[in-house]
Amino acid sequence: MLGKKQAFCARLIAIMSTMKADFQYSTDFYQINSHELSHTCLHLLCLAGEASLVFNEHCYHIVKNDLVVIPMPAQRDATDTHTDRTAYIVKQLMALLATGISRTERDVSYYAERLNVSPKYLSATIKRVTGHSVTSYIDRHTIPILKEYLNDERLSLTQIADMMNFTSLSYFSRYCTKHLGLSPSEYRLSLQPK
Repeated sequence: MLGKKQAFCARLIAIMSTMKADFQYSTDFYQINSHELSHTCLHLLCLAGEASLVFNEHCYHIVKNDLVVIPMPAQRDATDTHTDRTAYIVKQLMALLATGISRTERDVSYYAERLNVSPKYLSATIKRVTGHSVTSYIDRHTIPILKEYLNDERLSLTQIADMMNFTSLSYFSRYCTKHLGLSPSEYRLSLQPK
């Protein structure tokens, strides 16, 4: 067991050595072989700085004084289709969208960059796990914000387009028409009592 553990730890140490220079850590994997911790590989204690890494399909973000215990890889059941990594990606995307960031950011590449994955990987993962596209989730979170702004008659269409980071009023109008079925002006008129 110790030989396997050492090889596993060596791979992690190699990843850790590529981290930013201001990230300092301590490892001690020879003295945590007690029965309670026999399932672990090693622990990292962040001495200074911060780092994010993906190792063995797990995402870690550690800052000063954090202690992370990294488990040995488990044997996966062949019927297990969603890894911890894919679940993490879905959860983090939903958390990002819940912040309201889609008000100004509607490009898949923005979210992929924030999650440290490629746009292609993000799109494929979300589609495989949820059955819906990343863009559909972005739009689901953007449309209520858009409607809220359009309901506020104090805001001009130009102000809304600027607040929502649309490159032009024309693009804003096309976006509204596509997702609301009406142009921004028509949508506002539909709100008026008859």
